[in-house]
Amino acid sequence: MLKRIEILLILTVLLLSTSCISSASGLDLSGSLQSFLDYNLKSGELGYDDLLTITGENDFGFTSDFYLDLTMIKNDKNEDIELKLSQAYLDYYTENMDWRVGKQEINWGSSYKINPTSYFDSQQLMQLDPVSITEGVRAVRGTYYGPGDIELIGVVAPFASGSNDLDDIEYAVKATRRQFHGWDLSLSGFKGRDEVTVPGGNIMKPEVTAVGFDMIGSINVVGVWTEVVYKNFNDALFNNNLEGVIGAEYRFYNNLSLTGQYYYKQGRIAQEPDFKALNLRITYPVRTFHELEFTGIYELDKDIVILRPQFNYSLAEAVELQVGASIVNDNGEDYYGVPVQDTFYTGLNIHF
Repeated sequence: MLKRIEILLILTVLLLSTSCISSASGLDLSGSLQSFLDYNLKSGELGYDDLLTITGENDFGFTSDFYLDLTMIKNDKNEDIELKLSQAYLDYYTENMDWRVGKQEINWGSSYKINPTSYFDSQQLMQLDPVSITEGVRAVRGTYYGPGDIELIGVVAPFASGSNDLDDIEYAVKATRRQFHGWDLSLSGFKGRDEVTVPGGNIMKPEVTAVGFDMIGSINVVGVWTEVVYKNFNDALFNNNLEGVIGAEYRFYNNLSLTGQYYYKQGRIAQEPDFKALNLRITYPVRTFHELEFTGIYELDKDIVILRPQFNYSLAEAVELQVGASIVNDNGEDYYGVPVQDTFYTGLNIHF
């Protein structure tokens, strides 16, 4: 606990010093500090996660700007502070084209939480962790804005995630037609490597070619979305598979919001069963500034249920206290070696 207090003091000093750095360098700095404590109700163990994110932006003029996202992580799983460069890229703008070069997040798709067409992201299917970190990818991305609300995106990533081998180069393209009778329609393709987790927690990355489609819009006052991806593997060890999502969101007159989604994924190897899950999210504002949130996942085949009630209490304009719990009914099961257990947690989010 004393070590954790020391770490929090260091992070706080870094947080307070960013305004001085920003004034001296001309770099527009912002960020957040997240500090979470969680208590495992089964084992009685107390864990923690501290996450400091510092974001820097510099506008070089009308045609270009620079973005930097630096993350410092400290948790009970290691004794050292982990420094991670989440994003660092340069934007360059022309008349009908935008270019982005460097380490960047490439988040495609319109679904809630799980996006099959987000080819460069590993999907955490049973994850309800309040602290989430998205990995960036080293890539060159070009976006072309055509006539008739048409948008074309091309991505070249010289290295697959976790690799420094140029033979692992990945490509992706996406064509979007916006506001087509009130709907955004996208067709995408990907050639690279897929991430397959096998029992025991081992990860394999076979070569794959994928084609995807996603759509988002509304039917009357109900928001609706769907994503579908078909993957063709080069290695005969893996089965070609289909992955899809369909969901909807409705906001009531009192600002109660209800989101429901169904997710399906075919197994890619003999040891990987089909994955079918229902997602539910309910949010309700309390006195405008606070929020009650309820999130749930039900995995149909293994009959695993994870429920997470959470209360977000606004202490100030940029300071939020979170109190919640993860309640699990897993029938002694886990998902590919990743156990889920009952926990109670509390956290503090500070934005600056």
